[in-house]
Amino acid sequence: MLNFIGRPFTWLLAGLLLGTALVPSHGAFAAEESGSSSSSASHHPDLDYLKAVNSVAPPRDPELLFLLMAGYSNANLQGEGAEFFSARLKEFDSRLTAAQKALYLSAIGLLRAQHASSVYCAESATSKKQFLYWNKPSS
Repeated sequence: MLNFIGRPFTWLLAGLLLGTALVPSHGAFAAEESGSSSSSASHHPDLDYLKAVNSVAPPRDPELLFLLMAGYSNANLQGEGAEFFSARLKEFDSRLTAAQKALYLSAIGLLRAQHASSVYCAESATSKKQFLYWNKPSS
């Protein structure tokens, strides 16, 4: 009998198999519910796969983390990616080494920096108006 305790690779493989089994069935349900071919939400199967892999446990190979980070960036979902990595950092906190924590924080920082340009900051707009008011050219 296989002993599943202490074998993270086996758990990871089981999670991947379960994830790959659920992804096609989820797609069938979503297509059935939508009723039309045009949908406002785009589907990213590669991103879903990498999210499933990175949700099971902290990846031993940092390339999996970087691929997911790049996937979020390429899909223009930097805000969602930063939230995902922040949640995984909190979830895996006790199991992460210092190097792994640094990788998660780097991914969060990069995605937040990319997302910053699309976030409206009311204080910044107010400051800009005040600056223009006080520094208007004299006629």
